[in-house]
Amino acid sequence: MENLLIEEIIKELKKQGIQIDENTAEEILQFLTEIAEIAVSQYLQDDDSGPIL
Repeated sequence: MENLLIEEIIKELKKQGIQIDENTAEEILQFLTEIAEIAVSQYLQDDDSGPIL
C-alpha cells in the first residue's frame, strides 16, 4: 500500500510540474503521516472535541 501512496504523490506532484524521485516521495509521505498522527492525537486530547485550529 505504501508504494501506491508514493506513486500517487509522484503522480500528483508531476501534474503540478514538480519532478521528485521515490526517496523524496517517501520522505514526504513520512512527514505527512507524522503530521496526521499529531493532529489526531491533539484532537483526541481536546476536552471539547472541537475542530483543530
